[in-house]
Formats: sequence, structure tokens, C-alpha cells
Amino acid sequence: DADNDIYAYDTHITGYNSVAYNILMEAIYYIPYFASVDTLGDGYITAHLNTKPYEVAATATMNKLSIAIDNAKAALAAQYAILNPENSDAKLDVNQVSSIHAKLNAIVAELEAAVKTANKDITAAITAQTALDAVNAATTDVVNSTTTALNAIGAANESVENAVKISKDSKATKENKAAALATALESVKTAMNLVLESKIVENSEAVLAKVTEAKNGADQQTLKAAIEKIYADNGITPSNKKKDWKAQKSTLLHKAEELLMSDMPVIPVVYNQNAILIHKDLSKVEATYYAPAYFRKTKLKNYEDYFYYSEEDGKEVSIFKKFPEVQWSQIGK
Repeated sequence: DADNDIYAYDTHITGYNSVAYNILMEAIYYIPYFASVDTLGDGYITAHLNTKPYEVAATATMNKLSIAIDNAKAALAAQYAILNPENSDAKLDVNQVSSIHAKLNAIVAELEAAVKTANKDITAAITAQTALDAVNAATTDVVNSTTTALNAIGAANESVENAVKISKDSKATKENKAAALATALESVKTAMNLVLESKIVENSEAVLAKVTEAKNGADQQTLKAAIEKIYADNGITPSNKKKDWKAQKSTLLHKAEELLMSDMPVIPVVYNQNAILIHKDLSKVEATYYAPAYFRKTKLKNYEDYFYYSEEDGKEVSIFKKFPEVQWSQIGK
């Protein structure tokens, strides 16, 4: 639904719309199967790995970046018009100047974020190196433009903050307030001009053009190729040995955490903790990434004490058989 800025595509593993993150989740899922995938024939796994699931995602990325650029253009034009009114008698107050200053910062930061997201998604979705190099070079230009623009906006911070402070000072004279406002206004105008001269919008449009070329001109990666690259980048050799899988999954889960903390699609507010009391008679109680207490190899000292002869069953049974109605009275019988 382009009118409402919504672009849908299948995210496969997660509900988070990041191509890189979802391919990483696929790579974790396929660790037990990948070493044997070429011997599986024409089954579901083989068919799925040979799909190109992120072609639509690349298109969604392009559309989102295009909208971000249009929004930045419109916002910059609106703020420029306020700073340079056609009616030369129009006066801006300190709140308007402060607001424009804050909006400039937000416009630049949001546009850079949109460009970096597009770069990350398209890099994960395509395979042609020349296309990737072109996208990365254009993205570097945007990062440089952003640095220039944010430095210019930062240079105006002191004068804007000073004007706001003096405007609230009941002891300040009208002349002092007017002078502080004039200084702030000039510094924000200078920042605006430097933002425009940084060509952040034009460079972002260049990224969009390169992303479009990459999407239209280069073959999208198959899921199998994308997973192979993740394994190679992280030193993982696909294995049929179960003992290798835990360490391999751990490596990629840490990468996923790094990606989430970098992108910050959500902000962690609550960290789940588990407090577990383990009786001295229990041994080999393990913890995993998926369970705080894992009892598969757990051993109970003197476990025979917890069995009794059941007339009903005609054999020895555990007092825990009818859990949660534990037969504690039968201990030792």
C-alpha cells in the first residue's frame, strides 16, 4: 500500500523487516541440515534453498528509501522557506529558530539511517560485486555528507541554546534578547546553507539509483548462496556431527544480537532472569540458550529411594509417576 507507506514481503523466520537479520536466522535454522543438503534430492529443503526470497524485499527497500528522500526534500524546503520568508518584514521568534535547528538535525539523521538500511538490505539480497561496490561507494558519500551537515548543525548549538536561555531570563533587556536571537538566526541560516551544500539529498538519490541498478541488473542471491556466505564469513564449516552445532549456533546468535543492538528495532527494557535452586543430590543440570534448566543428562543420587512397589502396577514405580500428585508417603517402601 504505497499511499500509506506500507510495503509487505515475506520475512520467513522473524517479524523484523531486515533482510540481513532474516537470512542470518535462516542460516541458524539450517545448521543441522546444510552439510547434507546436496544429497537430499528434490525435497522441500532443496527447493526452498534455491529460491530467491528477498527479491521483493529489495523492492521494498528501494520504495522506503525513495519516500525518505522525498520527505527530506519537502522538510528542508519547508524549513528553508521559514528561514527566508518572501516578506522581509516577517520576524521569527526564538522558539521557531530553535525548532528549525532541531528539525534540521532530525532530517539529516533520518535520511542517513534510511540510506544505511537500504545499503544493508540490498547488500544481503544481491550477489554481483560490481553492483555492491557501486552501492557502497554512493553510501560512503552520504556518510561524508552527513558528517558535514551534522557538524554545521552542531556549530549552531551554542548560539541557539544561548538565545533560548536569554529569552527566559526576566532580567535580560530587550536589546540583549534581540541580539541573541539575531545571532542564533544567522547561525541556523548558515547551518541550513551548509546542509544544502553538503549534497546529502543528492547523494542519497545517487544511492537510490545504484540500489535500483543493482536490483534490476544483478541476479538476486539464492537463499543457499546467502547462507553459504554467512557460514564462510563466520568460519563455520557445515557438519553432520551434532556436537558441532551448538558452537556454530552460538556464533551466529551472537551476530544476530549484534545486529539487533545496532539496528535497535526494539529497545530492551526487561531482561528475564531465572533463579534456580538445585538440590545437592542432583548433578549434571545444564543451562542452554533455550532453557534455563536442561535435565536430559541429570542424575539423582540414591534414586532408588524414590521407588516403591506398586500393588496396582505389579512393579516398582517412581513416587513421581502421578505428578503433580507425588506419593511422598511411599519413600523408602
